[in-house]
Amino acid sequence: MELQNIIITVIGASIPILIFYFGYRIDRRRIKEKEEKLEKQKEIERKHSNRIQFELGVMFFGPQKGHYITEITILLQNQGLVRKEINELLLSIRGIKKEASRWLEFITCVEVA
Repeated sequence: MELQNIIITVIGASIPILIFYFGYRIDRRRIKEKEEKLEKQKEIERKHSNRIQFELGVMFFGPQKGHYITEITILLQNQGLVRKEINELLLSIRGIKKEASRWLEFITCVEVA
C-alpha cells in the first residue's frame, strides 16, 4: 500500500512539470516560427526598397598655365528592383584660393544637371 501511494505521489507531482515543459516547448516553437515568418517578410520588403550604387571619381590634371583641370565622374546605378529616376543632381565643389588669407574663402561650383 505504501509503494502505491509513493507511485501516485510521483505521478501526481510529475504531471504539472510535464505540462509546463511541453507547453514551454510548444510556445518556443511558435515564437521561432513567428520570427522566421517576420524575417521572410523583411527580406521581401528589402527587395523592394531603393538600392542605388553611388561612385564619385575625381582626377586632377595640372598645373597648366597656373590652373588645375579637374575631371569629375559620377556613377549612379540602380541595384534594386524598384525603378528610381533622378532628374537633378546638385554637386558642390570647394577649394581654397591660392591667395586666400583665411580658410573660409572657397571656390564653389554650384550645379550639375
